[in-house]
Amino acid sequence: MKTGERFRRTWTLGYGGPSVDFVNTRWDRLKANPAESFVRAQDVLDWLRTRRLLGRRLHRRWAVRLHRSPRLGRQLLEHAVRLREALYGVFWSLAHREEPGAGHVRTVNRVLAMVRTHPRLTLRPGSHFTLTYRHDNNPLAELLGPIAVAAARLLSEEARQRLRRCFNPECGVIFFDRTKNKRRRWCHMKVCGSRIKMRRYRQRVRLGSRTTR
Repeated sequence: MKTGERFRRTWTLGYGGPSVDFVNTRWDRLKANPAESFVRAQDVLDWLRTRRLLGRRLHRRWAVRLHRSPRLGRQLLEHAVRLREALYGVFWSLAHREEPGAGHVRTVNRVLAMVRTHPRLTLRPGSHFTLTYRHDNNPLAELLGPIAVAAARLLSEEARQRLRRCFNPECGVIFFDRTKNKRRRWCHMKVCGSRIKMRRYRQRVRLGSRTTR
């Protein structure tokens, strides 16, 4: 089993939006050996499909195209990881109430600059029209553009103040706090929440056994 496939389990966890989910595709960041789930360009495609950011047909189409062009696949993987790390740096700074690095912002802006869409009218039976926006035939724009746009919208709104980091000092996950009281502590209750609670329980048990000796 490839390294990326081992950590696809993290893809099913939601952290508050596409861009926040995207930055957490690298797991256990604060440990000595972080877990990388983007090992191949196909991993990026599969993550987009898992998060419903890429339709089935487009997923198949891009899979074929990347298979035919390894160079394009390497470019996609490189830019995806670069964008992810830049966004993580910005989100991490905001979660700690610090000023984000200008270099990280420039990286995000480079991807945003690639996002060019063309409005298109589609005529349907009964003289009904639908307006859609078609991306340039550029994998970096079509595949990574929506992530950069989602991040830009989040960062340009007051809601960015709800970005948090997990209270588990070994975790490093960034999440968007949607709770009313803005006091969410854990990246996910099934992961760090239950892990820390179990750790504290065991500590209490050990302390109790010592006091009864």
